Amino acid sequence: MRATTLHEVRDIGVSDVPDPTIDKPVEPIVRVTAGCIRGSGLWPHHREADPEGHRARDERRATNAWVQP
Repeated sequence: MRATTLHEVRDIGVSDVPDPTIDKPVEPIVRVTAGCIRGSGLWPHHREADPEGHRARDERRATNAWVQP
């Protein structure tokens, strides 16, 4: 899967990362069709470089969600 990653100051990219896994039967995996980063999501961008890249994660919202057991 692809994820937004922060590598160094002013180096924001999209990287291949491992697919998510379900660890508990109540955890869903959802498809994200659009996303954004809020200002607070960029704070790690001002820290020292991370060779793995920091994965940007912020608030999530779902609309028209359908769950099938």
